[in-house]
Amino acid sequence: MTVAKIVTQEQPPFIEHIIKGEYSKACKLYQQAIEAAPEVRSNYWYLGLALLLQGEEVEAQVTWMLAIGEAEGEIDCWTGELVEVLQTEAERRESLLDYEVAWAIRQHVREIIPNDINNILRLVQLSLKQKILTEEQLTEWGVIERLKSKPKAEVKYDLLLEVLQVFLEEAPLDPLLIEFVEACLPQIREPIALVRILIESCIRISENLNRPDLAIILGKLCLRIAPEHPDIWMHISNYYQNAGQYARGIEMAKKGYSLMQTLPGKVHANYVLIRGLMGAGGRWLEAVDVCARQLSLVISMCE
Repeated sequence: MTVAKIVTQEQPPFIEHIIKGEYSKACKLYQQAIEAAPEVRSNYWYLGLALLLQGEEVEAQVTWMLAIGEAEGEIDCWTGELVEVLQTEAERRESLLDYEVAWAIRQHVREIIPNDINNILRLVQLSLKQKILTEEQLTEWGVIERLKSKPKAEVKYDLLLEVLQVFLEEAPLDPLLIEFVEACLPQIREPIALVRILIESCIRISENLNRPDLAIILGKLCLRIAPEHPDIWMHISNYYQNAGQYARGIEMAKKGYSLMQTLPGKVHANYVLIRGLMGAGGRWLEAVDVCARQLSLVISMCE
């Protein structure tokens, strides 16, 4: 295949055949278009895409590389166009819940631009949805290191929260979860959004999966970004109590109570403290005093 003076083309022809899954027909039409106008570079991107979708990965890569080889100093620009074509198709596949094909396309994007953290996050998300995420993949993609070192401006924040939420929903007991959450912390711009996501997951993990120990670890990660948020302390107190660690639960409840600013919040925090004292046993006198305070708080709230 000879490539000469390749130029861009605004609207890709024959795209409807790719959408319909008629890859062989699309390949034939794009090959004819290239023969007729070898300077139109978008035809090479879509020919390669059609080849990729019908399982001819090597042929697809050769098609793209032959075209990019003629870039003459515009490699970044031409590579960007190719990546845009692939990402558009990957997003279309994701919208159709065709995660396997979307994953394969994004793997090729990663080979072209291996440092794109947002594409890697999409790969993590797609792997989770297919339940194929492994520690080896995270290591190979460098997800943890990139999240810890990349400037915040390079990471799409909404995408990061979306991937984190999928991780918490699809694989809450995965041993990689804690490390991934911890790696996300340097990228946090809105602590409350992350706290909400983590606390909702902690409740499910503690109550539905009976893993208060894991909920405690996630709750403490929340404290790193919002140490003065009283609700976090109260949630962790509950998880410690659910795990039978009443002394730690009481400690957390007292801290949460001291941070509460509203009367209803103090009523709730005081109740959690009472629960801990009653569960611990041997602290009846202290429990009586806290119960008296609860009565006073409730009367004040009613007034």
